[in-house]
Formats: sequence, structure tokens, C-alpha cells
Amino acid sequence: MKPVNQDTENLLLTLTIQLLKPARITRALIQHELRRAKRLNHPWRQLTQTEKALLKAAAQTPIQTYKPTSQTTKLLAIIIAKIETYTMRGKTIQTGLKRILTRKLISSTRILQWAKEKLDYILYLGRNLLTLQQYYYSSIIGII
Repeated sequence: MKPVNQDTENLLLTLTIQLLKPARITRALIQHELRRAKRLNHPWRQLTQTEKALLKAAAQTPIQTYKPTSQTTKLLAIIIAKIETYTMRGKTIQTGLKRILTRKLISSTRILQWAKEKLDYILYLGRNLLTLQQYYYSSIIGII
């Protein structure tokens, strides 16, 4: 693939976070993502101290479901999406979007709406690219 410039990289990360935001935020989801971030350790190190504190506080509150209109819910959704970008699904979406953006298959003005509609295609494309990269890399060094 072609190298990606900084603007495209920022757009890619923003789109990935928007696609990975959960629809509902519950206490169980927050606790699950907190454990996942600590287990994987890399997403935990990437979060700021404020984001870590908000995630820990939300996991300990007795609130079961957060209102979708509150500012806290929006911040928690972004934090959870940041953690999800380090999972296989997040990497797959990033790879598929990177391929689409580098090929200029769609204009950047309506990319978010298009990406939400074609999420299955983005996942398919990213999964195939990741599989091919592993296959080609392993065949070059002689594993297969």
C-alpha cells in the first residue's frame, strides 16, 4: 500500500472511532472494556490520566445504564472506541478504511455515512488484507 500522510491518518483514526462507538453504555460494558484495556496493556498506556480516571469511576458507580444524551456518555463512548481500536476488529476496520482512502474509492465529504452503510465490506476488505499480509510475509521468511 502507498504511504499515508498525517491528515489521512487522523481521518482514519477519527472514522474508526466513530464506527466503533457503542450504541448503549452499560456498567457491564464499561467493566468489560476496563478489564480488556488492562489485560492488553497497550490501550491502557495510550489513554490519558483523565480517561483512565473516568473509566474507573464509571465502572464503580451503581448506575446500570447511562443516558445517551449526557456528556459523560459521549466521553465514555469515545474512550471505549479508543480501546476497541487495538482489538482485531478495530485493526481490521483501520486496514479496510486505509485501503479505501488510499485508493480514493470514495470522497472524504461523505465517508462516515458511507462507512456506516458498508461496514461489512470494510471488515471483509480489512480481513482479507491482513490475511494476505500475513501469508506473504510468512512465505518470504520461509515459514510456509
